[in-house]
This record gives sequence, structure tokens and C-alpha cells, in this order.
Amino acid sequence: MNDSPAINPGPSRKYLTPRRLITWLILVVLFVLLFKMIPPAQVLLELKGMSVSRPWDLLALLGCSCVVICGITLLDGTAMWYCFSRFEPAIKWREIIKVRAAMMLLASISTLIGQAGLAVHVARKYKVPAGTAAGMVMFLFLLEIYGMIAVSTLALPVLAIFGVPPGPAFRTGVLLIAGAWPALIIFIAAGRRMRDTRLFERLRLAPLLIPLRTLTNADILRLLLFKGLLALWQVVMAVVVFRLYGLLVPSADFFFFLPLAILFSSIPITPARLGTTQFSWVFFMGQYLTKESLVAFSLLFQFLLNIARWAVGLLALPFVSREIKITGEARDET
Repeated sequence: MNDSPAINPGPSRKYLTPRRLITWLILVVLFVLLFKMIPPAQVLLELKGMSVSRPWDLLALLGCSCVVICGITLLDGTAMWYCFSRFEPAIKWREIIKVRAAMMLLASISTLIGQAGLAVHVARKYKVPAGTAAGMVMFLFLLEIYGMIAVSTLALPVLAIFGVPPGPAFRTGVLLIAGAWPALIIFIAAGRRMRDTRLFERLRLAPLLIPLRTLTNADILRLLLFKGLLALWQVVMAVVVFRLYGLLVPSADFFFFLPLAILFSSIPITPARLGTTQFSWVFFMGQYLTKESLVAFSLLFQFLLNIARWAVGLLALPFVSREIKITGEARDET
């Protein structure tokens, strides 16, 4: 276990790193491929119809976006508080919620970056070891993936009763579910017993072993429940906003496919989840809705969700800045 006292607080000055350039290159490639399949003029026409000709629906969608982000803040913040409190019982739930809200500014770039920002704050204030903080973020991100998979898994028996949809999207989802749960069980069992972490270090996954040494199976199940509720919240609100715009998908199919679409869109290989979101929505729900409407609506919804993230983050930022200042003054006095 890494017992270093803090995470390096210094921001990197290298803005055009090779990794960032690669993410932008991937984004360009994805959009080129996407608009080869779908004429941009059709997407713009759909987007114009959604955002200009239906202003009241647009305001309603913005309101739903704010509700979505507030729910994510509470549910995800509670999961992070529970996880960190296994290591530092003095951490307060209200503080984690406020910091999680402020980190929505970073989450507009990447979900993982937003959670990492919260981990840095906790590490600084409570002197949680850097390895522990990094491990918490990585482990929670892993369970967030499984929260989405859990919702799709629960929807699978309903699909079996009312009719299995044809096509590669369904087969992809079934294969993912069939492989994901055994992989998690094997990982937890092996991670608890593994002493030689050289393989994990080479894969940059060694911090994941730290939570496994501290969290009990009951703790992991509770965290998975939190993440499952987080996924369910996002899917339920997505049902609302889809129906608001008349984009109708059978409920059982929606609860199976949308979590998988969100899961694939969250892969951190492009800035702000652009490109991956559009491709995953088209792949998993293209059999129910036109591709141009899915691309247009995903772009519009992503934009409004980011507006909601910025609003929540800016509202919470003064409280977090004040706490950071007080913490810094207390550290200087000691």
C-alpha cells in the first residue's frame, strides 16, 4: 500500500500532451465516420427542429437536465462518502456532496476527472494516502460501470418474456453481461489474495487492490447498490426526456440498451464524451429511432447536461473554495 501523505497538488502545465492530442484525433475520426453514415444536413435539420421550433420543450429539457445532475450529485456523492468513510470516519457527508457538486465543472470534461478532483480534495484535507485516494476513484469508477450493467441485467428477463430484439446490439449486450459478472467475481477474489502486484502495476491498476484490502463484501455490495441506483436514476430520467420529444422506445428495450449506450459513451477516449456518445446511441438504439434524430438529440442533451453541470458546479464552488481556504490556513498555523 502506498503510504505517501498526499496527492501532488501542482497542476500540469503541459496542455498539448500526446495523450490529449490523441483524444482529439479520435474525436475527429469518429465524427468523420459518423457523418459519412448520416448526412450532416439531416442532423442539422433535426437539431433545428428540436431546439428552435419547440422552445418550451427545450426549457423543459434543460430543467430535466438540472434534475438529472442534482440526482447524480447526491447519489454519486453518497457512494463516495461511504467509500472514503471506510478509511476516514471523520469525513462529513455534506462536505462530500458540496465537493462533488463543485467537481461537476470537471465532470463536464470527463466523469473520471470529476471524481479524481474530489479525491484530491479529500486527500489534501484528511491526509488520505495518495494510493488510497487513487484506488477509491478507480474502484468507484469500476463499480459505476457495473451499476449500468446491473440495470441491463435486470431488464434482460423482461426482454426474454416479451420478445428478444434481433440484431448485433442485443448480442453485444448479452455477451457483455455474460462476461462481466464472472470477471468481477474473479477480480475481487484474486485481488484479495494477490500479493505480487507487478502485473497490476504494469497495467496501472495497482491502486485497485487497496480498496479490496479494506472493503468487505458487504461494503462492495452496498457501493454497487448505490451505483445501480445512480444508473437507474439516469435511465428513468432519460425515459422522461425521450418521451418529451416524442422519441419512443419500448420500456424494456430502453432499460436494456440505454445503460449499455451510456457505458460505452463514458469510455474516456474523447473530450467531453463527444463522438462516443453519438456512436453508442446509434448502435444500441438505431433500430428504434432514425440515426439523424439520435445524433441530433444526443448532441442537444449533452450540451444541456453540461450547462446543468456548470450551473451546479459554479453554485457549489464558493462553499468549497471557502473550505479549502480554511483548511489551508489551519495547516499553516500548525
